[in-house]
Amino acid sequence: MNQNVNTTMREAFANITVKTGAKLDATADIILGSLKRGVGVKKRKTMWSMQRGTKRV
Repeated sequence: MNQNVNTTMREAFANITVKTGAKLDATADIILGSLKRGVGVKKRKTMWSMQRGTKRV
């Protein structure tokens, strides 16, 4: 269940960024990187890095 929720959240986040017109490269990199690392274990770190990425760029 958790993994499904996570993917839905990530997709929603990506969609929101697209609508907002935020820098997509940064978000995509973060999402891809988190997927590669297997974020199921590190949920909080992913959220932090995603937030940080959007604010920083």
